[in-house]
Amino acid sequence: MFSSQKPVPGSWYVNRTGKLMKVRLMLFQGRRRRALLIEYLEGQRQIIGIDDWYRLQLHRRDANLENRQQGT
Repeated sequence: MFSSQKPVPGSWYVNRTGKLMKVRLMLFQGRRRRALLIEYLEGQRQIIGIDDWYRLQLHRRDANLENRQQGT
């Protein structure tokens, strides 16, 4: 299930095509979030606007859940 996810630096997200991305940092103008630096699993980085982020239909990956499933 995909929904609007708040960006959390250091967290991984998966889009509807299965591509993983990580929020590296948030860019602010005053107190408002304006853009994000995201990094894809293969290392490509991209700056996107906060409005574009909410259009991506992402699902946040839970690293703790993955570790439990792998038995670590």
